[in-house]
Amino acid sequence: MRSLRFLVFSIFFLPRIASAQFWAALPPVGANSGYDISFSQDEKFVYYLSSESGIANIFRVSVKGGAPQQITKFADAPVIRAMHMLGRGYVVFMKGNTPSDSDYHIYRIADDGTGDALDITPSGPGVKSTIIGASYNGQFIYYTENKENLAKIDCYRYDNNQNISQLDLPNDKDYQVMAWSRDHSNLLVKDPADQSLSLFDVETTERKLLLTPNGSESITEALLSPDNHELILLKRTASGSIEMAHEAVGSNALTSEPAGDITHLDFSPNGKYRFQQHADGTIAVQTTATKEALPLTATPIAIGIAPRENLIAYVSKNADGVKKLSLYNVEKKTTLELATIK
Repeated sequence: MRSLRFLVFSIFFLPRIASAQFWAALPPVGANSGYDISFSQDEKFVYYLSSESGIANIFRVSVKGGAPQQITKFADAPVIRAMHMLGRGYVVFMKGNTPSDSDYHIYRIADDGTGDALDITPSGPGVKSTIIGASYNGQFIYYTENKENLAKIDCYRYDNNQNISQLDLPNDKDYQVMAWSRDHSNLLVKDPADQSLSLFDVETTERKLLLTPNGSESITEALLSPDNHELILLKRTASGSIEMAHEAVGSNALTSEPAGDITHLDFSPNGKYRFQQHADGTIAVQTTATKEALPLTATPIAIGIAPRENLIAYVSKNADGVKKLSLYNVEKKTTLELATIK
């Protein structure tokens, strides 16, 4: 693509990526509590993080139940984030070298746990790589690297042609990536100087200003609706309250309403479900069309959606603090407990 500065990175035999997982801009609902739930392409396995081995590692369990299998077996530092990459049988994850290390690298490992983990971001020391998600059609993984300081962040994408490409974002890279469109052609970015939101075209590098809030407001989260026609955001007012606002893209007609204790919003990849995370970490799961809550047997604190959106895996916590991974079958309206998570 003419607008991207393609880096001369030969990353061995990196696989083709074809993911339909629920991953939005940091922090996604499924990662807020550190369990990072995802499905295999054939929907036979659920992948998740658990610390039962002493530190967080990747596990998988059959959707039919049974004993979980530990995929990674690290003892030096925990796995920070993880997602199954559909199409080629790999799990991609972040990890440092020590428990306190923040210079994360991004790795891949075969989804059955065989073989060694391969570092796909071979940066030098002092560089923090962070997965910020995957495009909804699975064609790209996006990640950032802090090479200078937290205000100067480089953004990259790893594509189906086995390239790592640097995105030439505006504002001298002093920006925050909020979300991207489901056709992976635009990123929604925020300028921290004035809180303005813009759509950035990754091919032409052109930026379209969507809105600039007044000086007493700050935007805490912004995303696009599944059809890319509506801008949805959470903003903090001068009084400190949180409002949910939305407008048709390009209309300049922002409508706001109180958001209560909602801290995070998102949609499933195909837009069938929407998620509202509350201040206590619990997640309300609704059908987007009717806003009707799904009849889950417990309140989720982490969510994962199967590629066909017919299965929902979620972590819930009971009154004794025990965390369970459960599977809800949307068509059959049945729930199966899969594993206990630590």
